[in-house]
Amino acid sequence: MSKVVILFILAFATTGIFCADSNVPAVFKVIAKSLRASCLAETGADEDIVNAVNKGEFVNDEKMWCYLKCIFKKMGTIKGDTIDTKKLANGFPEKIRGTYAPGIKHCKDNAPVGADICETVFLFNKCLYEHNPEIYFIF
Repeated sequence: MSKVVILFILAFATTGIFCADSNVPAVFKVIAKSLRASCLAETGADEDIVNAVNKGEFVNDEKMWCYLKCIFKKMGTIKGDTIDTKKLANGFPEKIRGTYAPGIKHCKDNAPVGADICETVFLFNKCLYEHNPEIYFIF
């Protein structure tokens, strides 16, 4: 996949992860729907449990944890067994990057590391929600 396509997906995917649904551009909704369907199928996560995350309901469910990891991996923000927070932050369009960068930095420095990458991404997302629930959204 070309670098331009990856950056396009990353920019819109990160917007979809942390922005309220009304702020997500229409073109991204198509990409997000595809990523969501793919990760739901790959992980077997319950869609209701995934949807509950947007309300701050972070259920102790390994399939949901791996769903979140799947989204991050498809965005290219997983490096080995860690989250590439620099790539995650840089995936936001410059005009809104400043809104999301503080939460990403905070959670990079404060979110616990899980027993595996699925749990680590789950804990990171939980931290992001707790840091600023008004801007958090996972597709």
